[in-house]
Amino acid sequence: MPKVLASVRPRLTFVDGRVRVLGEWRYEGNKFNDDANLVRLPAFSVFNASAEVDVTPNLTLQVKGTNLSNSLGLGQGGGQQQVPGQADGPVILARPIFGRAVQGSVLFRF
Repeated sequence: MPKVLASVRPRLTFVDGRVRVLGEWRYEGNKFNDDANLVRLPAFSVFNASAEVDVTPNLTLQVKGTNLSNSLGLGQGGGQQQVPGQADGPVILARPIFGRAVQGSVLFRF
């Protein structure tokens, strides 16, 4: 676990609550990939945002963007592993954060 984890999530609401905008900045500090604290994974930060609009009482549109700054980061490590057939020492396994993505959705209430 990193020593520093931070998240700031401002939310704005407009037009009598029918339009909502949410932003998020998340930071994960340096952490180690293994129990012996030998392999350090670097810190990273991510920006996310979403917007929702209630077009009618029964119809809501949403757009959501994740990792908008397209940051590189390793969110979780799995230590050093021996991989058969490798030439130069152990392989370090880690799970990357996903790159920039944008998605839209429509919610219809009936």
